[in-house]
Amino acid sequence: MAHFHITVLVFISVSILLSEAFVVRTNRRTSWVIRDHHILSFLAHKEEAAAFDEKTILRLEEKVPNDNDDAYTYDVPPLQQQIQNAVAPAADFLDDVSGGWALSYADLTPNSERTIPGQVFLATNVAYTIVGIILALRGEVLLGFLTDLCSFASFAYHYAQLQQPYGRTQDSTVKLALLLDYFLAITSILIGISYMVADQTLPPIEGIATSILGVSCLLMCWVWEKGLPYIILHGLWHLFSAASAYYIGTSHAMML
Repeated sequence: MAHFHITVLVFISVSILLSEAFVVRTNRRTSWVIRDHHILSFLAHKEEAAAFDEKTILRLEEKVPNDNDDAYTYDVPPLQQQIQNAVAPAADFLDDVSGGWALSYADLTPNSERTIPGQVFLATNVAYTIVGIILALRGEVLLGFLTDLCSFASFAYHYAQLQQPYGRTQDSTVKLALLLDYFLAITSILIGISYMVADQTLPPIEGIATSILGVSCLLMCWVWEKGLPYIILHGLWHLFSAASAYYIGTSHAMML
C-alpha cells in the first residue's frame, strides 16, 4: 500500500514540476509582468493619472492582457462545471454567512505562476508532499495521505489564484479550488487534534512551536493580504504547518 502510494505521489509531483507553472517565459507578455508591474496599479487608478498624456495612457494599456485575446481565454471543462454547480450552494452559504469573506482570495499581482516569486510560492507545497510520504512510510497512512492531498489541493488553488488576474483562469475556478483546499486542510487539522486527544499527549516542543508559528503566519496573511508580503507569509504557513503535521503524525505513529 505504501509503495503504491509513493509511486502515485511521485508521478503527480513530477507532472506538477513539469507543468507550465515552472516554465519561465521570455515572451513579451511575461516581460511586462516583470518589468512593468506598476502598470496594473496605474490602470486601476487611472483617474489619478491626469499628469500623463493620452499617448502615454494608450501605450501602457497596450501592455495589459486583453480578456478577448485568444491566449487568455479559458473554457471550463464540462466535469469542472458540473462540480462547480454541485458545490455552488455550499459556496453561496459560506459567502452569505461571512459577508463574502470566506471565499475571497488575495491579489498577488504583479506576480503570477510565471514569475520567480510565484513559482517559489507554489514550490512550498512540496513540503506537504514530502511529509505525507514520510508519515506513510512510518505507518501513519491516514494523516500522511491527507497531507499529500493538501499538497495538491493547495498547489491547485494557488496556481489558479496566481493566474486569475491575468485572465488565464476564472474566478469561479479559484473559488472551487479554495473550497477544496479549505475542506482538506480543516479535515487534516481535525485528524491531528483527534490524535492528540486519543493519545492523551502533546506533540514534542518542535511540533508546538511550528504550529504556533504556522498559525501566526496564516493570521498575518489576513492583515497583509496582497502581493509579495502575502506570498512570503503564506509560503511560511505551508512550511510550518507541514512541519507541524510531521511532528504530530510521527508522535502518533510512535504510540501505535
